[in-house]
Amino acid sequence: MKKIIYSAALIFCSMTFFVQMISAGTDSRIVALQSTLSNAGNKISKHLVKAMKDESAEYRNAALEFASSCANEQIYIDLLKYMQKAPATVKIDILNWIAKEAADPEKKNILKPLELRFDLTAREAVVNQLNGGDYPVKAAAMKALAGMGDEKSIPTLAALLREPEEPVILLAREALLSFPGNVAQPVARIIPHATDAGKIAAVEVLAARKASPHIHTVFELIRSGSAEVKHASYIALKDLATFNQWVILCGMLESSESQFTPYLQEALITAISSQSPAEQVTVITNRMRQAGEKNKYLYYKVLASTGVDEAFAIIRQGLDDLDPVTQKAAREALAIL
Repeated sequence: MKKIIYSAALIFCSMTFFVQMISAGTDSRIVALQSTLSNAGNKISKHLVKAMKDESAEYRNAALEFASSCANEQIYIDLLKYMQKAPATVKIDILNWIAKEAADPEKKNILKPLELRFDLTAREAVVNQLNGGDYPVKAAAMKALAGMGDEKSIPTLAALLREPEEPVILLAREALLSFPGNVAQPVARIIPHATDAGKIAAVEVLAARKASPHIHTVFELIRSGSAEVKHASYIALKDLATFNQWVILCGMLESSESQFTPYLQEALITAISSQSPAEQVTVITNRMRQAGEKNKYLYYKVLASTGVDEAFAIIRQGLDDLDPVTQKAAREALAIL
């Protein structure tokens, strides 16, 4: 019964594939390949591997397209095994195909735990492709790992943030962001050893994941990082701040260069968002008194975010201040209310 169902599936897949190939105007070799594969039965993997040895990328990808319609464990195993020794162009074809396959939840469930042999999983076979110097292969491997979604790949991808090539770093960042699992710890751990580009990518990952427990790592980058790293770290604060950092952030707001003021104000708005509006006004006005007349204008924007009438009245007083900086801050804050 299973054999009949499998044969019927192959016939259906082959008919679909045939229509696709003809409508796309592909050459007769691909049409012949379709015929061969549709009649291959349980030897389909053998013919697919043979097709991977062809010099034509169009031919190889046509074979993979057919395999997608009828893929099973054995097809994945045989293609991934062959990939280990294949030329770079073929590796890329197979890896890109694996990434597409993994977009299907049922196929991902097959690929994720798949073992090619007792000492090599499908994930490890893909990870091995990150070790060479060929950038397109690395890029395809990262996409495949992200698609497969195995959390064991996270430390490997995080380690790529130490790479000297910025394109590799950016791809690693995108791959990490695609994982639903906990990427923050491995990413934070890699920051001290990363290049500036890697540090920036890591901070962006932490911010995207709202990884508040790692905000002190970002504070350290603000203290010791390059200008580019410092700028990225200030931007990230709004996604990481909690009320626990209120005092620290206030101190930074009152002492940092004016170019970073908007980022710190946004971080303070995030930090205080867990309090009720009335509590927010109390906390902010208390800090304004501590900051003194010289620095109170720095908190107008934060105060305006509460939306409370009392906040409007306090900010309105700033319009009558003799200091033009305070007046300007008051006008900008009132525009928010």
